[in-house]
Amino acid sequence: MPQPFSALARAARRPEILAICAVVFLADVTSSFIVPTLSLYAKSLGASLALIGAISGSVNVVSTLLAVPIGLLSDHLGRRQVIFVGLLCFALSSFLYTVVPNPYWLFPVRVIAGIASLATFTISTAYIGDIVRNEDRGPAIGLFTTAMGIGFTIGPAIGGVVAESYGYRGSYRLAAVIALIGALVATLSLRDDRKQPIVGRTTAQAMSMTGSFRQRLRALSGNPGLLAACLTNLCGSMLFNIVFSFVPLLAAGLGNSEAAIGSIFAARGLASAFSRLPTGMLTTRFGTRRLIIVSMLVGTLVMLGLAQTNRYTLPLLLLVEGVGYGMMLTSGHAYLSEQTEAATRGVATGVYGMMGSLGGAAGPLLMGVVADWWGLSAVFWCSAALVGVIVLTLPNPSRITSQSSTAPAQIQPDP
Repeated sequence: MPQPFSALARAARRPEILAICAVVFLADVTSSFIVPTLSLYAKSLGASLALIGAISGSVNVVSTLLAVPIGLLSDHLGRRQVIFVGLLCFALSSFLYTVVPNPYWLFPVRVIAGIASLATFTISTAYIGDIVRNEDRGPAIGLFTTAMGIGFTIGPAIGGVVAESYGYRGSYRLAAVIALIGALVATLSLRDDRKQPIVGRTTAQAMSMTGSFRQRLRALSGNPGLLAACLTNLCGSMLFNIVFSFVPLLAAGLGNSEAAIGSIFAARGLASAFSRLPTGMLTTRFGTRRLIIVSMLVGTLVMLGLAQTNRYTLPLLLLVEGVGYGMMLTSGHAYLSEQTEAATRGVATGVYGMMGSLGGAAGPLLMGVVADWWGLSAVFWCSAALVGVIVLTLPNPSRITSQSSTAPAQIQPDP
């Protein structure tokens, strides 16, 4: 059996990998109930385009501040505990959306949603990096991100129909119930790494994880691979939040209903999901950095297309954007895991999440102002230019291989 398929088969047989895939699937179903309709909901409450951009980006402002502390917390308390709390925060924020009296009250709710996203998705990345050995990491992360993508496919399809039939509030309450189910799955099925060491971590190595926050950041500084991964996440998060903040408004302006918009985003999620497992398998042959570059170029071209789209080309462009985002997400996660150690992976994923949050905050905030001044088309022209700049500045570090004998966090073969 060829190497990529052998690695995929090994990953698919491991129950702990399937468990974390189930958790992120439910988390993404919850998240995708909210994201495609949030801008429309805010507009129904009286928000302007600039305020919609600020609301969409606010979730990432708090994430920028809390990403590293939450990553550090997962190193100390265990990944499972932090993921569980993140799902509870998803449930709480989904319910609170339904009781806000005006759009300004969406800001504190978005803070809770930002904590939920960090604690769930970012720490889940660290969790799967901990339990998978190097040669299986690409396919395993392909499975992981595919589960996320399927969740993000199902969520908009169901959420759009529920929103049209029972209103936005009915859709968000259903999302809260799904998040609670995810929390139950997490606490019952994920490994408690406080009691059972993760793959490749001995007791002495676990004790070494209690170093200070400053020591951990010092250990990560000077790592060009981490910088490249962080720039990738900044770009991907920026594009994702711009698409989900402004494309629903663009689609509505072209005459699409809430259910149609939900279906378009569901198809986009399906395309993204289908691209992730092949990307994970391709990392074993072409390397993660090449796939990152390709995905960013795809994102740039899609933004240029959205600037001049119509009702008929919009769904096709979102399908292509979904493929590009799936490639970026999978190759970026795999690259991060390659370039980090288990002992500091929580902090490293926190830094990675912080950069993604920064891009997710800056993109909608800036583009909300652009939309108010020059219209929606200008949002996508400017987004394409920003991504192009990031592509040009992406570093080209050589893969770190000096950790094999001395670094305590090197992942060892599964028992």
